Formats: sequence, C-alpha cells, structure tokens
Amino acid sequence: MTLVLLHGASGNLRDWTLSLMPRLARRHRVIALDRPGMGHSGAVAGGTRLDVQTEVLAGALERMGVGRYCLIGHSYSGSLALAWALARPESVAGVALIAGAAMDWGGALAATYRIAGMPVIGHAFSRIAPLTIDGARIETALAEIFAPQPVPARYRREIGAELALRPRTFRVNYRAVYTLHRQIVPLSARYQELRCPVEIVHGDTDGIVPADVHAIPLAERLDRAHLTLLPGIGHMPHHAAPAAVMAAIERLVSRASARPRRPMAHAPQRQSPGPSVL
Repeated sequence: MTLVLLHGASGNLRDWTLSLMPRLARRHRVIALDRPGMGHSGAVAGGTRLDVQTEVLAGALERMGVGRYCLIGHSYSGSLALAWALARPESVAGVALIAGAAMDWGGALAATYRIAGMPVIGHAFSRIAPLTIDGARIETALAEIFAPQPVPARYRREIGAELALRPRTFRVNYRAVYTLHRQIVPLSARYQELRCPVEIVHGDTDGIVPADVHAIPLAERLDRAHLTLLPGIGHMPHHAAPAAVMAAIERLVSRASARPRRPMAHAPQRQSPGPSVL
C-alpha cells in the first residue's frame, strides 16, 4: 500500500523525513508532498482551498502512476486528508489523522492569522511581518508547537524553518489557516459519507489542536474510526511517540487492505508514548 504524507501548517515535507518516513519506507512505498505554496512547491491559484489542494496533489500522484493509497495528515492536513477522501473515494483506501484538525473549533485565531489572511492588507503584512521574526522567535514558536515535549535538537535547521518566512509562503500559510474554519464547518457535515477506515492519533495535552475539540468528537461521529489517545503527548506525536503512530498506520494499512467487515469500535485506546525517534 502506498502511503502519502501530508504536513501541517507552517511546515513542509521534511517534517516527515525527520520523523516517520524512513521507518515506514522499510515496508511501504511512501510519498511525502509539499502542499501548494509550502516548502519548495509553487503556489497555485486558490491554493488555500482544500478542494484545490486535493486536485493539485491527487493529480501529482496520478502522474506518478499511483492508483490507490492511504493518506496520513498531520495538524492542518487532517482536514485536507478528510476532504480528499470525500472527493476521491475511489483512490483513498484509508486515512490517518495525526493531531489532525477536523472539527468546528469556533473559528478563534491569533491576531497574526487574522491580519495576514485579510485581502489587501494581508499582502502588505506578509511582506513586513517576516522581517520582524528572528531566530529567538522561531525557537519560541517551535517550543510552543512541541510542548510539553522538547524540540529535537536538529529540527529547526533540517526542516528549513525559515522557508515559511518567505513573503509568498508566509501569505499562503496564514491565508490557509485563516480560511480553514469556514471550510471545516460544511466539510464536517459530510464525514458520515466516509467509507474508508480512519485511524486517529492524538496527544491528550495537545494545546494547538485539542483532542477534546477534534479527535474525540470525530471518533464518536465515524463508525469506522479508531482513536488512540496518547497520555502526556502534545501536538507532534509523530516525533514524540513514533511507535504508537507507526502502530496506528500499520493498523490502517491492514484495515484498508482487508475485505469489508463490521465497523470496529471507536472507544479511545490509551497507549504509552514510547521513545522519540530524534
């Protein structure tokens, strides 16, 4: 089974190459993709919309000759993976959400996202704001994302965190987050249409995408969802609890490859975090 890895907001595909991709590649064909406008991928018109991202990325897989696959989405890309599965059910065999955003959280965002996401003023802000972000502020932001776990020592350098500060990338990223809520609300009303298995892995101390807002309500809504709650883990379980995430992905592949059967229970399963990969 081919696994397609989708990174979160502000990131790029190297978040996966520094965590699970080498391990997964021992048993599966694995493809990590930069979302449009992120990493080294060019921006596309309307590229902050989930449906446009789906068409661009699914088209890339088709050109590579990839037919059926499982989607693994972290954070922002939890929503992207779900939207993709609804739009391309013939191609998506299963979905794994790793600390994935999926449900209506009310729409509250930090002021920076609101300003950068606005028309006109957002363009100017996206040129000026990155110039004010120094190394210390990057380190602080990464610490908040990884909390309560520490940031891996080589993470900032090897992921190329400064790529997100290029004006166009900054604008795409903030615009995507700014518009996500208005897309999630109608999207979440369709989740019952999903027919593929869904694995949900979420830390119970995630302060970025809280489990009680996203993971738990989503698992309760889907008959074919299996939820693994990780005690004491924050927003980056693929770094902090790789063994648990690997187990969920392998379970997804097994479920996606099996013949249809009765829906499995979606009661939360708590696991120990296991050692960090970095």
